[in-house]
Amino acid sequence: MSNGEEETIRVAVVDDQRLFTKGLSGLLGMLPGVEVVGVAFDGEEGVALCREHEPDVVLMDISMPRMDGISATREIRDLLPRTAVIILTGHEDDEHVFEGIKAGAQGYLLKDAEPEDLSRAIRTVHAGDTIIAPDLAQKMLGTFERGGPRGSRLAPPLTERELEVIRALAQGM
Repeated sequence: MSNGEEETIRVAVVDDQRLFTKGLSGLLGMLPGVEVVGVAFDGEEGVALCREHEPDVVLMDISMPRMDGISATREIRDLLPRTAVIILTGHEDDEHVFEGIKAGAQGYLLKDAEPEDLSRAIRTVHAGDTIIAPDLAQKMLGTFERGGPRGSRLAPPLTERELEVIRALAQGM
């Protein structure tokens, strides 16, 4: 902005754990430059919320009733391509990570992340970059080096440069 003020990042929270969702919304509301535009407790509500409020960033759980976070992410990205989605979940397994990324998520954090990590992730994806928790990136690197996630057909294999990028992510860069 020309007057030197920081742009407000509009965030939606989608998670079926109500206490977690309300606590997270309160935490986000205390972050400078972040405004919570709404919360939803399943994927269908999340898509409707995003359609109505067009947030800049969505924090999305994976395991929810009625519509899971992967399907909701895919619908939101189709509907609002400029809205960034961060998967915020307790799932660490490769399959969920890959499915979230394939659905269009620009970030993937575990629910035990520090508040500073979440704040940085929101600002990172809002700026158009991607962020993956370093421990998840490390798991991804191991999976790619072994030939891909279970049941996948990675063709062509990753280039040495792509492996370098994943290694850098795994080291927190």
